[in-house]
Amino acid sequence: MLAASGSALALWPSILRAQTLDKVRLAGVATDDLTPVYYAIKAGLYQKAGLDVEVVPTSSGTAATEAVVGGAYELGKGSLIASLSRTSRDCRSRSSATVRCGIRSRRSR
Repeated sequence: MLAASGSALALWPSILRAQTLDKVRLAGVATDDLTPVYYAIKAGLYQKAGLDVEVVPTSSGTAATEAVVGGAYELGKGSLIASLSRTSRDCRSRSSATVRCGIRSRRSR
């Protein structure tokens, strides 16, 4: 029993590596506040958590916000003002069944 447990533990890292990683794309302007993200990518911290994180450079925080709201990327780094501006436009221009303050559900796409 103990030998079987030991061999199972020895195989554990290869089992973890065999998992399919969830792809997450982060859109944003490459500034110093993304340093922790780049460090975590280089150190393999996201892979250990089962994520394949890719940073996609954008021209501005507004562009990142628009891309996330439009469904092009999963995460975005932008300013609070850009996010609130986009949110208020979406809440006024669309029904709340389709858009909940700027966040589209996967079903409505």
